[in-house]
Amino acid sequence: MKKLFVYFENMSVGKKLMTGFGIVLILSIAVALCGIKNLNDIAVRAEKVRMLKLVTDQFALAKDTRMQFIKTHDEQFIIANDKHLQQIETEIGLLKQLPWHPEQLTLLNSLTGLIAEYRDKRAQTVLETQKRVQIAAALSISNEKNAIAQISSGFAGRADAAALEAALSEVNKHLDGVSTRLTLLELQNTEAAQNALTGFLAESVQLIQNLVPQMTPDNSERLQNIASVLNQKKESVAGYRTSFLAEQEATGTLAKAGSSLTTISGQLFEDEIGATQTYIDDAIFWMTIILLAAVIMGVATTLIITRQITTPLSAILAFTQRISGGDLSTSLTTSAGEMGHY
Repeated sequence: MKKLFVYFENMSVGKKLMTGFGIVLILSIAVALCGIKNLNDIAVRAEKVRMLKLVTDQFALAKDTRMQFIKTHDEQFIIANDKHLQQIETEIGLLKQLPWHPEQLTLLNSLTGLIAEYRDKRAQTVLETQKRVQIAAALSISNEKNAIAQISSGFAGRADAAALEAALSEVNKHLDGVSTRLTLLELQNTEAAQNALTGFLAESVQLIQNLVPQMTPDNSERLQNIASVLNQKKESVAGYRTSFLAEQEATGTLAKAGSSLTTISGQLFEDEIGATQTYIDDAIFWMTIILLAAVIMGVATTLIITRQITTPLSAILAFTQRISGGDLSTSLTTSAGEMGHY
């Protein structure tokens, strides 16, 4: 280090200026390159954050449209749901093209599988919902009630058929109870509601069967047909709850996939936010260090050159003063790097 200092001390002013400004220029370039690199890294991470937030937002919209379908059974909401899932898949594909740590890339790749599982289970829930809608429509007993009412109208005003008319009226009351129990089953989807509906249908069939022997052959046949249809409806009630339970199972798996997707995207989001802040802090630190080094180098170069210029000038001034005072024996000594030898 001492030899280097002596070598620099003995350099000419021009070389010192070139060396000093060269070092300052190199440090300035280093500051610029450091800034460009860190700004590029920050820009990449900011893009990751933006895309991950978009994934989270799109999935929230996908969940909302699925809930709207459950409430309304409008398939337009499923179409909207699929559009959101497609947008998520597009963003995941773009995210994979950006640089990631291996463990982060593994998490990112898992999102594709979760989306596929979510879509598969969503399709199953839609299928089961549509199945229950069909079962509920098939369980409607409006036609049977109308048929009973028509048979009953044939006994209107007949004193000898008042008992039959009252019995038919009782059947229709039971059928009203069937409609009520069907509504409760749609709302509650419980085993108790299913049993209540099945029980009312069985009672209605029994009431009809009791009336068959008392009717004319034509009316007996009509009542038998009604009883047969009601028995078929009773058998289909179990399918309604089976479908509901299948949907619940699919919904549970779907919810887990959705939760995992949200958790992973949230984790990656937080990681990138933290990394972005770290990069900003590092950029500020290193740019400050390099700038300080450039300033120190510039000041040091200025002081050395100033000293190299002022020292010889002071020596020359003292020499001339001694000569003017009549001291002709004095001499002027300079080093190789001083002004007189430049």
